[in-house]
Amino acid sequence: MERILKLTKKDKIVHPLIDLVYKHRYVYITGRPGTGKTFTVKQCFPDAIYVPPEVFKAKQTTTDFFERVRFTDCVIVIDDYDGIDDNIGIREISGPVSRGPLIVIGNRTCGLDGKPYIYEFPQMAVSDIMKLIQCPQSERAAILCQGDIRRFFQIVLFDSDEADIFQTPKQVLETFVCKKGTENPVQYLGRYFEEHGNMMGLIQENYLKSPQVDPVHVSDCFSCADIIDKHLYLGEWHLMSFFFSEGVIRPSLSVGHTLDTLDTASVWTKELNIRMREKKIRTISNRIAGTRLGQEELVLIGKYINTDVEQAKELVRDYKIESADIDVINHLHKLKTKNASIVKKTCQDQTSTQKKTKNLKS
Repeated sequence: MERILKLTKKDKIVHPLIDLVYKHRYVYITGRPGTGKTFTVKQCFPDAIYVPPEVFKAKQTTTDFFERVRFTDCVIVIDDYDGIDDNIGIREISGPVSRGPLIVIGNRTCGLDGKPYIYEFPQMAVSDIMKLIQCPQSERAAILCQGDIRRFFQIVLFDSDEADIFQTPKQVLETFVCKKGTENPVQYLGRYFEEHGNMMGLIQENYLKSPQVDPVHVSDCFSCADIIDKHLYLGEWHLMSFFFSEGVIRPSLSVGHTLDTLDTASVWTKELNIRMREKKIRTISNRIAGTRLGQEELVLIGKYINTDVEQAKELVRDYKIESADIDVINHLHKLKTKNASIVKKTCQDQTSTQKKTKNLKS
């Protein structure tokens, strides 16, 4: 089955999903995240109406919306079904709500009434993914993303090869020092991950299990990293790459790919974890004079990220939230990966604009 959208000479989109939707009229599109379900639907049905999630919070708001579209020919789309499937308004759906088709998009098994046609969304071929953005990195990104369109755009637009923006420190470190790992830590010089103390704690807990490690050398690295860490929390965050060099990269090189598994870092206690988070929150809070962003305020921003991305964008602009701060918020209030990526892009754009403005002034 042809998977990539094609344009004819008349610029008319040709895709098998179009005929399928109009044939069955009530379609549930399912598939793993990032495979391009929403992207494809938007291309195939550019004039479709996307139902806001808040419509389904109450029976009355749901029925009011359905009444407004009842006699229209509009294609109605309900996206992110997994996030709203327990809302009371979902019970009102038993088939098309307008004279046009109803499309529901989700990742899990459908629990809707009316027996919608289930369309298992196929994964794009590498050659098709490459056509989404024409640039020198397209082929490499299309291979690395393994069918995840969201990750493809992340690699091309943000120059990041990370499969998951919330990849745990343990997962990263396993690629550095475990036998099954293939990453060379040297390639990460100049880069860093947000949970810097956690990663060093994992190395401290496990490095003595390596048959080839030099304990004296690794201890010296940790001592240097501890000194740098004190300066980090005094506001000198530009030293982060040096911390990672001493606290993670050099010890990982000494260990090599010699460990079977990584034990949990017991030295990285819950108390230390809380203290580190408090320091990060304090740094965020002190970024703008006269404002106070504590844990409760950051949790509230996290709730907006999950439910109202546009409002969240305004908040991160007003409070000068940075990309790294979103990871802190994610630990306080679990974020939807898709929404967090969108807000992170806003943070990065804001930081880039500030740097350009600063350079122009200088």
